[in-house]
Amino acid sequence: MEAVEPPLCSYLAEWYKAGLSANAVDDAIRRLTHASAATHDGAAVSLLAMFAAPKDEVLYGVFTAASPTSVIQACILAGYPIDRLTVDIDARILAPNVPERCL
Repeated sequence: MEAVEPPLCSYLAEWYKAGLSANAVDDAIRRLTHASAATHDGAAVSLLAMFAAPKDEVLYGVFTAASPTSVIQACILAGYPIDRLTVDIDARILAPNVPERCL
């Protein structure tokens, strides 16, 4: 009998970061993407999008995973423990042709 993969849900992670810069966002993306691929339990975690609000000192990440624990573990592994995690969001990334950075 084949193992059944649990369904993937979407999650919104929030980090409160003073002095948020473009370099810090690039570093977060690199580290979170790498950690997502290397979670200890082998659970699939994918970083779909990152949004930065430097004036509000907030960084947002949209992930898919089978459980919130997998997202939390991946973020800890990346060195970005989550300040707030919203479970089972409805994420719709609509504009595939938007430049990487729209400032």
